[in-house]
Formats: sequence, structure tokens, C-alpha cells
Amino acid sequence: MRRPASGGVRGTFKENLKTPFTKQGTQSSFIYKKGNTNNMSTSDIAALKDCQLFEGLKEDEINGLIEISEFMQLDKGHILFKEKDESKSLYIVTEGCLGVRRHIIDKEDDNVPLSPVIAEHGAGETVGEFSFFDDKPRSAEVFAMKDTRALVIDPEAFHQFTDKFPKASQKITANILKILIYRMRRTDEQLSVALEWGWEVRGFAK
Repeated sequence: MRRPASGGVRGTFKENLKTPFTKQGTQSSFIYKKGNTNNMSTSDIAALKDCQLFEGLKEDEINGLIEISEFMQLDKGHILFKEKDESKSLYIVTEGCLGVRRHIIDKEDDNVPLSPVIAEHGAGETVGEFSFFDDKPRSAEVFAMKDTRALVIDPEAFHQFTDKFPKASQKITANILKILIYRMRRTDEQLSVALEWGWEVRGFAK
């Protein structure tokens, strides 16, 4: 995987190491204005350097996308979005961990318990890819398993980025496809293990 040059975002990464985050909004989550990279932490920098979404991008292309995006911080337990929500943004975790869960019985009843966590996404990983591209409601609920920071990429901002960096947007789209394919393969493997376990429990030999 290609890593951006050590200079990082907006000149040098070290230039972005400022004071800690100052909360704005609710106690559960808050968002910085677009282009505000002055409060990037060391963990933000490290995660973005290793983010698969940025694989193959030049430093100025990475800078361009970050400058039109937003940073969000969520307290542990805060729900980023619920199943069937209409939100469309894509999120890159820069610190902490986001958990994924969904209704497995009656999706129309919010009182029905959710499944256990079916996936965890840590620093450098993305969530929200499906709705970001197909413009359909969220297929699962995502919440902060611990205090978490994330870069928020809005579809409209991404369209602006596409106009300015068409080749880079193609690379990002290809990278997202790779990420989704990897997750589908991993899900297939987990399903295979679960089915094998089910057959063994019922007394069937391999």
C-alpha cells in the first residue's frame, strides 16, 4: 500500500499538531467546519497516512479532499447513524472504533433488539460506503464503541473534489470497491464457518 509522503496534509503533518479538540454542540458528538485541519491530532495523521481509501493518491489530492471535508468526534456509545437513516456521508475513522449492528427480526420496529456487533472498524477504516454511492437508506446501525474521531466526507463535497481531481476520484472509487470486496470475502468465510459449526452441532460429519 502506498503511503503519502511524510510531509502529510497541508504542508507538513507536524504543522497541524495544535491544541486538543474544543467541543462544539452536544456532549455526544460535534463537527468542525470544512477545511479546519488545525486541530488534527497525531492519531488523525497516522490513520490518514495508512488509510486504504487514499491508496495511490498524491499528497495534493489528499489535501484537497481533507480541506473540503469535516472532522467529527463521538463519545463512547453515541450512535453515528441508525438503520434506515437517510444520511449519505462517508466516514474515515482516525481514532477509536465504530461498531456495526442491525435488526435481524422486524426491521420496522425500533423496539426489537439489535444484533450483537457484527463488525468493528478502527483507525484508517471506512464506514457508510453503500449509502454514499447508491443514495439509499443506511443498511445497518453504526455507533462509537469508544471515544472516536472520524473524517466526514459529504457527497456534495466529493462531487466538488471530482471536478477538480477527476483521476483521484476514480482511484478513490476503485479503492472503495476493493474494501467492499474484501469485506464480502470475509463475510463469506465467516458464514462458511458458522454453517460448518451448525452441521457439526446437528451430528453431521464434515
